[in-house]
Amino acid sequence: MVFIPKDDQRLPDFFTITVNYLTGRKETIEVSGLQVIKDFNMYEIWTREDTMKVILISAIESIDYDKEWSKIVRIKEELAKKA
Repeated sequence: MVFIPKDDQRLPDFFTITVNYLTGRKETIEVSGLQVIKDFNMYEIWTREDTMKVILISAIESIDYDKEWSKIVRIKEELAKKA
């Protein structure tokens, strides 16, 4: 599980994704944790409301990430350089 550790106060508590399904349906999710389970080809997603969602990768056309995700990546890269 990839939870956002609070080792830096700049890290947000959650980020938002929009899952675009092959069926044409879209779902917006506020994510506090995300894990790819390769053996089962699915995403395990923990939401801001502390619920878990499981989405099969084969059902997804694309995933759009918000700007908070870019911020998390940038901060994680900065922290990795300091380590």
